[in-house]
Amino acid sequence: FLGNAISSANADGSGVGAHLNMNSVSGPTGTAFDPARGRIYWSSWSTGKIMGANLDDPSSATELYSVGQPYGIQIDAASQTLY
Repeated sequence: FLGNAISSANADGSGVGAHLNMNSVSGPTGTAFDPARGRIYWSSWSTGKIMGANLDDPSSATELYSVGQPYGIQIDAASQTLY
C-alpha cells in the first residue's frame, strides 16, 4: 500500500504497478483477491470499512460493510464469503 493505492508485483519483485488508486482506499490493512470474479476487497482499520471493487473498473469501489476496526480480510471464493 502506498498512499491511497493498492499495488501489485510479480513474485520476483518485477512488474510493480498500481491497480487501485482512488480516494476510497484509505489506510488499507488487508486485501483479498477473487480472480474468478475479477474482484478485489480490502479492509480499512482507519475507516472501519470493508470495501470491494472490480479490477477492471476501480471507480466501482463500494462499501460492503462497516465493522468497527477491521485489521484483515480473507475470502473463501468457493462459498463467496468474506471473513
